[in-house]
Amino acid sequence: MPWCRRALARLVMSLTMAAAGLAGTASPASAATLTNCAWTVSQTMTGATDTSYAYAFTAATTSSLTSVTMIVPTGTGGTPVIGTVSPGGLAGGSIALAGTTLTYSFAAASIAAGSAISIQVRGLTNTTTAG
Repeated sequence: MPWCRRALARLVMSLTMAAAGLAGTASPASAATLTNCAWTVSQTMTGATDTSYAYAFTAATTSSLTSVTMIVPTGTGGTPVIGTVSPGGLAGGSIALAGTTLTYSFAAASIAAGSAISIQVRGLTNTTTAG
């Protein structure tokens, strides 16, 4: 699926700081390999409001995660709100929409290789452009 290759391949994994002396220094990040990618939408009509998008995938590597980025179609709007998130260690974060990118940020959580991850985003408005 295109969103899986383009968006979730940009799953951002942040490593925790190695020592207190590194405070204020950005942690390295890298892209993860994902498998079993799926995307569903609650309403498929163009311009539909209060739409939910659900992203699901499997982590191929064990990592400490702090955010996940996902792609939406050009013209998608609304005020995104996080719905159901699994595993529970990823819950309680915040979501932001900037252009075609949804970014879900949360407290650092260790995710084991093979873990199924799902993130539901509600409150979106589908693009008015078909296709």
